[in-house]
Amino acid sequence: MVRHFKAREYAEQIGVAVDTVYGWIQAGDLRAVNVGAGRRPTWRIPLEATHDFERARTNAPQPAPASRRSRRSTDGIREFV
Repeated sequence: MVRHFKAREYAEQIGVAVDTVYGWIQAGDLRAVNVGAGRRPTWRIPLEATHDFERARTNAPQPAPASRRSRRSTDGIREFV
């Protein structure tokens, strides 16, 4: 039998908000199965999908932080862009 996690269970396990897990599911980054029959989806995440997701996240290159350059406006107040 395949072990499945609820979105809330997986969020608690990895220490993120449940909305973050739902975002990953909606973006297609985390594979999940909709077992709901009503208007709202009820997601279950297979154990294998969590391993695939974590492997992909650890191997993905991290984006460079955005640089913040300051400039002086004509009135002498600094602005950050």
